[in-house]
Amino acid sequence: MYLSVCCNSRRYGSCDILFTRRICWPFGYLFRRMDNVKKKIVTLIILSLIAIIMILCVSDKYWAEIETIANTEDNTGSERINSWLSAWDMFIDNPLGVGGNNFQIRFHEYQGDRFTRGMYGRVAHSLWFTLIPELGILGIFIYFRLLQLNLKDIIWLKNLRDDGIGDICNNGYFSALGLSFMVSLFAFFVTGTFISVLYYAHYWYLTGLIAATVKVAKQIEANRS
Repeated sequence: MYLSVCCNSRRYGSCDILFTRRICWPFGYLFRRMDNVKKKIVTLIILSLIAIIMILCVSDKYWAEIETIANTEDNTGSERINSWLSAWDMFIDNPLGVGGNNFQIRFHEYQGDRFTRGMYGRVAHSLWFTLIPELGILGIFIYFRLLQLNLKDIIWLKNLRDDGIGDICNNGYFSALGLSFMVSLFAFFVTGTFISVLYYAHYWYLTGLIAATVKVAKQIEANRS
């Protein structure tokens, strides 16, 4: 996965993977069953292999692209920041929101002198700065309330122990799922900071999986008692 991102020179995709604690959640489940020394050895080997492969396979174009992440003066970086400023101005004028997918329709009204060309039709390139101007105060409240409930369920799953709710938990199954959900949310929001993914289905699929998993776990607990 990381190599495919590198080969396509996607800098924000690289940020997503690098900031994600676990690239593949089953590894986290397997590591739980090893002692600390084995965990450290396996982790070191995996990271070393990834580093070697990356150094051997990644082109100079990729490293040049990565170096531009911290540069707010480059074309895409400055345009993103200016787009977010315009999104904030739009929210201030329309605190209840301009409606779903209407940021790009009204972008040109708030571009000011930040851009040298008309910005009609361009998206905000950020989940947050799509949410804020389009759905307004009520939408922000609902979105974060849903996120709060998801995190509450994830923490409940993560805290299920081996002496919890039956044989299915004896290997930390639900706790591992809780970890995987947490990492998935983390990856989605890190990436979403730089991409307009508000209306992508991934978050809603994940929300459904979290709710269904909690329901199953609680049903097993009820049957056990």
